[in-house]
Amino acid sequence: MHCERPQCTEAVWQTQASNGYGTCGAQIEWVQANVASVGGQLTEACTYVAEQASTPECAPCGPPTALSPPPSPPPVSCWSEERPGSTAGDAIAEHHSSSLEHCKHLCRAADTCKSVTFSAQAHSCRLMDRHAAPDPTTDDSLVASFNFELCFTAKVAGRARGDKLGRRRKAATLEACQRLCRLHPECKSFNYRPDEWLQGAQGTCHLRNTFYDAGNEFRANNGRLGLPVFVQNFLFSDFCQHGIVSVSSFDATAATTSRPNFQVGAPNPNPNPNPNP
Repeated sequence: MHCERPQCTEAVWQTQASNGYGTCGAQIEWVQANVASVGGQLTEACTYVAEQASTPECAPCGPPTALSPPPSPPPVSCWSEERPGSTAGDAIAEHHSSSLEHCKHLCRAADTCKSVTFSAQAHSCRLMDRHAAPDPTTDDSLVASFNFELCFTAKVAGRARGDKLGRRRKAATLEACQRLCRLHPECKSFNYRPDEWLQGAQGTCHLRNTFYDAGNEFRANNGRLGLPVFVQNFLFSDFCQHGIVSVSSFDATAATTSRPNFQVGAPNPNPNPNPNP
């Protein structure tokens, strides 16, 4: 390692630079000894050479680049594989449902739901407060567990941009912010500020309608006032593409949309040809 930077390897140090004046290492040492502006400091000399347009091969010896948006995460399933059977015990709610996907969305909207039992023949959706433990049945019932904790990408320091979903909300913990995102039908990411105060309470949550790595919808800094801020994506299955999420199931302060594509029951047979999820 050279320049006190792990990316500045021996191979980079010995690479011939495009400007024809020798290797990266040789040029850095010359700059350290002869360029007054670097003050004889090795790391300053490394930065000087690495940032020259004529020595792109030496860039790894410069300072790390500004935090860039993370790559798109691989698909994550919040749901276990469906299995035949029915989970025994009382349900926290029972709904008429046209599809397993719709049933899953109803579970997403219920804060304590951990699994569903769905029957296509009976158009029945049972929301359970425990993970699926299927008992054999004689009908077409299927069970699936909702693994809520797997719905979120890793916490990243930075801010998602895009439209806000309502005003900022109180959230004492990151987990509280996750729950608010879960309960909003359009939430795809959120900004959590643990040190921001709102109405006498510490911690705020800002819900967003875009993923934080979508194009330029990301900023790698602390935001206004220098307060730390963290962002996570919510990877629930394509809820914006299916007209099957219930607004009435959500807390009134969190549900800020009443558009037709968020209605309980079967999808609209005549959907808007230009939906805007």
